[in-house]
Amino acid sequence: MGQNLEPRRIRSGPYLPTVPRSGNESDNAIWRKNNLITRGREGRFYEETYSGEGILTDETFPSVQMTGTLAISSGSNEVVGTGTLFLTECPYIGQRIALVPTDNSVCFPIFVKHVVDDTHMTVWANQTATVTGLNGWLMPRLYMVNEQRGVSTWGNVIKLDRGSYLGVGLGTFYINGATLPGTSMVLSRKPSIALYDPVANTYTTFNLGMNTPPPPSLCGRRWLEDAGWELLICDHAREKRDVWVQQSFRSC
Repeated sequence: MGQNLEPRRIRSGPYLPTVPRSGNESDNAIWRKNNLITRGREGRFYEETYSGEGILTDETFPSVQMTGTLAISSGSNEVVGTGTLFLTECPYIGQRIALVPTDNSVCFPIFVKHVVDDTHMTVWANQTATVTGLNGWLMPRLYMVNEQRGVSTWGNVIKLDRGSYLGVGLGTFYINGATLPGTSMVLSRKPSIALYDPVANTYTTFNLGMNTPPPPSLCGRRWLEDAGWELLICDHAREKRDVWVQQSFRSC
C-alpha cells in the first residue's frame, strides 16, 4: 500500500505588472503576482498566466474625449494642456490616456503620474516627440465583477448579494458591454450604489455619503469691558442653526 501524503497546496498571488503603471516598456518587473498561477514541484516552479475572457468582438466601449488640447515635448514627462480640465477628467494615478493628432496619424499613450492643476501634469515615461494640439482620449478600464465583465473610465465596481452594484471611480459603468437597465451608473469620487429592483429588472442609482456643509460664518460681535471682543459664530451645519459664542482677543 502506498503512503498517504498530505496534499500540497499551491496558491497564486496577485500579478500587477509594472509596464501598465509606469508606461516604461523596458520595466519588466512583476508586482505581487496577480493573475499568475504557480506550477511545478521540488524547487522547479513556473508561472502560468490567465488567458482572459476571450475575444470581445461583440462589445464596444466608447473612449471619452478630453476637454481642450494637449502638448508633449521630447525627453520630458510633462504634459501641458490648453483649455483642459485635468483635475476633473484625469485625477487618478495610472490613468491611461491616448494622445492623437487631428489626422489620427499616430498615437502617444501616456500614464498619469501627478496632476499639478487643470493644465499641467506629469506622466510616467519621457516622450519621444514634440507635438502640440493633440486630442486626449480617456481609455476604458476592464475588470471582473464576479463572473461578469465590468468597464468604466476608471475605478472599480462590486456586485452585492441581492444584485445591486457598489462602485467608485470615473465614467459610465458597463456590465458585459451594456449599461445598467433603468438608471445608468456613472462613477465619481463619491461612492454610489445602483439598487436592483427584481420585479422590474431595473436599477436606481444613488450617491452615498453626506453633502459638504457650509462653513461657519461670523454673525456679529460685541465689546465686553472685562473680556474684549466677543464673536458670535453661526454654525450652519446644524439643523436648528444654533449660535454659539467664541471669545476673541482683547482689542488694543
